[in-house]
Amino acid sequence: MWQMVTAAGLESRLMTRLMLTHWHSRSLPTNPRITKPMHFVRLFGLVMMLVGSLIAQPALGNSAYADIYPFDLLQRSLKTQSPSERAILRGYLANEHADTAEGLFSAAWLAGHNGDIDTKIRLYQQAIEADPELTVAYINLALEHETAGRFDVARQLYDEALASAPLDGDVIRNSYFLRKNKDDNPEDAHRFLKQWEQEIGTQEYVFDFVRALDAEEDGRLQEAGELYRLTIEKDPPFEVYQRLIRLQLRLMAENELEPGIRYAVIDDILSPLQEAGDPAAFQFSGEILRDEFHSPKLALKQFQKAFEKYPTAELAETIFEQLAMRSPEESQAFLTEAAAELPGNYANELTLAWLNYHFLANPDVSRKHSLKALELAPHDSGRVSAITGYGLSLEKYGRFDEALAFYIEQQQRPYAERFQRQLGRSAVENRIEAQKFAEAAELLNRLSETGESGSDWFKYTHGLVEQARQLEMQPQPGSSDALQLPDTDEAIVRFAFGSAQVPARSRALLSNVAKVLEANEDAVLSIEGHTDMSGNGRFNFELSLDRAKAVQTYLNTHHQLPLDRLQISGHGPAFPEASNRNRGGRAENRRVELRVMPASSQAEQLADMDDGAFASDGRRAVLGQSPPQLWDLRANTKLHDFYRGRTHRFSPDNALVSSISEYVEEGGQTTNALYIYDTESGVSVGQIHEPVVIDAIAWRPDSQAIAYVTEDGFLKLYDVQQKQFLAVTRMGAVRIGGPLNWLPDGSAIIGGQHRMTSLKVFDGVTLAELRELEGVNWPHAIGISPDGRYVLAFDNKMQMSVWDVRNWQGPRQVETPMIPQQLAFHPTRPWVVLNARFEASDTTLAVMDYAAMVPISQWQDEGTFQIGLMPGNETLLAGKGDRLLAFRAPSLRLSGEVLPTTRP
Repeated sequence: MWQMVTAAGLESRLMTRLMLTHWHSRSLPTNPRITKPMHFVRLFGLVMMLVGSLIAQPALGNSAYADIYPFDLLQRSLKTQSPSERAILRGYLANEHADTAEGLFSAAWLAGHNGDIDTKIRLYQQAIEADPELTVAYINLALEHETAGRFDVARQLYDEALASAPLDGDVIRNSYFLRKNKDDNPEDAHRFLKQWEQEIGTQEYVFDFVRALDAEEDGRLQEAGELYRLTIEKDPPFEVYQRLIRLQLRLMAENELEPGIRYAVIDDILSPLQEAGDPAAFQFSGEILRDEFHSPKLALKQFQKAFEKYPTAELAETIFEQLAMRSPEESQAFLTEAAAELPGNYANELTLAWLNYHFLANPDVSRKHSLKALELAPHDSGRVSAITGYGLSLEKYGRFDEALAFYIEQQQRPYAERFQRQLGRSAVENRIEAQKFAEAAELLNRLSETGESGSDWFKYTHGLVEQARQLEMQPQPGSSDALQLPDTDEAIVRFAFGSAQVPARSRALLSNVAKVLEANEDAVLSIEGHTDMSGNGRFNFELSLDRAKAVQTYLNTHHQLPLDRLQISGHGPAFPEASNRNRGGRAENRRVELRVMPASSQAEQLADMDDGAFASDGRRAVLGQSPPQLWDLRANTKLHDFYRGRTHRFSPDNALVSSISEYVEEGGQTTNALYIYDTESGVSVGQIHEPVVIDAIAWRPDSQAIAYVTEDGFLKLYDVQQKQFLAVTRMGAVRIGGPLNWLPDGSAIIGGQHRMTSLKVFDGVTLAELRELEGVNWPHAIGISPDGRYVLAFDNKMQMSVWDVRNWQGPRQVETPMIPQQLAFHPTRPWVVLNARFEASDTTLAVMDYAAMVPISQWQDEGTFQIGLMPGNETLLAGKGDRLLAFRAPSLRLSGEVLPTTRP
C-alpha cells in the first residue's frame, strides 16, 4: 500500500532519524524497549551532524571516500536525495568493503538494480547476520518478501528488527500497514501500534504519523491534516511535511481557494525548514511551484537554492530543463559548471549526453558522454540508460544501422532478462524508425520468446508493425494506365455566352468520347460544367450544371450511352481555366470538361473539409480524417481512402500527398507518423515513425524530398524516393517545433520555432545554419513569394514580417487581422491569402499585399477554413466542415457554394 515506506521511498528522503539512531547505537544498549535514548540520540546526532558537516557534502569522486568509515558512507547514502549519489556510494561500498555489513547491504541493493532478486535476498540476509542492528537491511529484505506475497516472513523480519536493532519509525509504520492491509487485520494493527506507543512514549513522531496515514487512507482528511501537523511538532522526517502539503493542496483545491492563498499555506509549512537551509524544503517548494502553480520562474529560484545547499545530478538536470525553456545559453553554461561540481557522476554524464544530442546538434560529443556514463554507472540500470542514450544520439540523426549494431553488441553482455528485454525493445523501435518493418517483426518474434509478448508495449508495437507491413506490401504505383481520349489534346466542349446548347463543332469530339466508353465498359465519363464570372453566382452554378446535363443528354440520345456511365457536375466559375478579365479568357471558361474515369471511383457526398488540403492544379483535394479521402473536386468523386492522417500537403507536382498522423490507438498509445501517399493509386509509398509529434512539413520544390520538424525541435530532410534521411539538425537549443518553407529554387529552408523571436535559414542540402532573421514573436506561419524574393512570417502579435531575400534586409512589419494557419500566394502579384488559425479575431480570411504592406480584403465567419488558390488565380476555394465556398480573389467576394451536385 502507498502508506508503507518502500525501499525506493525509504532511500529518497532524508533519513536523519535512522542515520542518527544507528550511528549512536554502537555505544548504547540495544534493548529497543528503552524509551529515552531515541530523543537523546537525536539531539546528540544533530550536534554530530554539524561537527561532521563536511561528510554530508557530495563526494568529489571515489578517491574522496577512502578516509571515510563504511558506516558513515552507508548513512550518507540513506540521507541523500540523489539516486545517482546513492548508487555511487553503494557501488563503492560493495567493491571496497565487500565483507562488511555495509558492503553486503550495498551489494544486495545493487543486485536488485541489476535484476538479480535471489542474490539480493541472500545478501540482505548476510548483511543482517553481519550486523543485527542494521535496520535498513531488515526493512529492504522485508519489503522484498512483501512484494513476493510472503507476508509472514516480512512480519517476522520487522519483529526481529524491533527486537535486535534500535527502534525505527519506518519499521513501526510498515509493520502496522502490513497487519492492517496485507493481513486484513486492523484490530491487530491497532494493538501493535498502541503497544509500542506505550513502550516508547507519545513524544515519538511515528505514532501520530501512522495514524495520519491511516486517516488519509480511510478518507478522514481533516483528521489526517491535524495529525500531520501534530507530527511536525515532534521532529519528523521530511516526508511528513510533503504529505501534509499534498493533503492541504487537495483540500484547498476542493474549496477552490485562490492560488495566492493556497501557496501562502504551503509557504507557512516549509518556511522553518527553508530558514534552516534544508535543501529538501527548497527542492519540494520548487516542485510544487512548477507542477501545482505553473510558475516556472519561481520554481527555478527554489531549485537553484536547493542546488546551492546540496548539489546533485538530478537537481542539475531539473535546473537545466527549466533554464533551457528561457535561455539555452544560460542552461548550457549552468550544466557545464554543475559538471565540475559533480565529477565522476554517471547521471550527470547522461544529462550531458542528453544536452548534446537533444538540445545541441553535437551527437559525437553526446556519445562520448554516454560511454563515460556506461563506464561509471555502478549498476545495470544506469548502464542500460547509457546504452539507450548512445543509441538515441545516433537514431535522432538518422544513423539507425549504427545504433542497432551497438544495441546488438551490448546485448552480448550478461545483463538480467529485464535489461535484455529493454535493449530488445530499443532494437525493435530502431527498425521501425528506420522503416525496416520486416526486420522489426523478426526482432519482435525473438522478444516474444522472453515472455515480453504479454506486455502492453509488445501488443501495441506488434500491431503497429503488422499494419506498417500491410501498407508496405500494397502494390506499388507504376506507370499510369488511365484511359485517354483519342485524337484530341483537350476533351472540352466550349459554349456560347449564357447558353447551355451543345455546339455543332463539338459533335466529332463527343463521337470519339463515345467510342472510348463503348470499348471500355468498366469506365465512366465525368462531365464537368463551368462558367465565366459574369452574372449572379447561383445562376452560374445552375448554368454550369445545365451545360453538363446537355452533354450527358447528347451522349445518351445520339450514342445510347447509359446515364449511369455519364456522371455530371456543375461548378459555376469556381475553376477558371483562364482570366475572366478579358473576352478571350471568359470564352475559354464557358466550357464542359470531359474526363474518363474508372468505374471504381465513387460519386457521393463530400467528406468533412476540416484539415483538408487542395492540390495546386485545383482538381484534387484530401478531405476528412476517418479515414482521409482523396477527391476529384471537379468530378465530385472520391478516388481513394488513405490509411491515416490529419494535416495534409500535396507535393508541388501533385503526384504525392504527405499526411501527419497523431493517432490514439485503442490501448491508449499514440502513434506519431508521417505517411506519404501516391495520388494516382492511393497507396502508401512511405511511412516515417517518430517517438514525438511531427509538427510541420514542407515539400522540396522538385517533389523528391520533404523537410519536417518534430515537436521537440529536430529538423530532418528525407528523400522520398530513396526512403532515407539526407540530413538532420536541430532548429535551435530549445525543444520546440515550428513552421517551415523552402525557397523556390530549393537552395534553402526557412524555419521558425514557436515561442522564439527569430527565423533561421538552413542550407537545403546539409541543413547547416546560414543566417538568423530577428524580429518575430512566436512565428506561426512562414511563406516564400513564388519568385523567391520575399520571406514572410506571421507571428503571435498578429503582425506580418517581410524580408527581402536579395539582401536579407528587414523585416518590414505590418499588423494583420488574424494569426494564420495556411498561406496561398498569387503566382504573379504580391498577394497572399491567409486563413485564421484561431478564433482570436473576427476575421476568417484575408488578403494582404506584401509589397505595399497593406491589407486588401477580409471575410468574416467562424472557425478555420482550409484554403487553395485555383490555377486561374481568380478563385479561392475555402472549406470547413461540409461547406466548400468559392471566392473571387483578391476581393474575397463570395461567388457561391461549391455543392456536391453530381446527378445520374
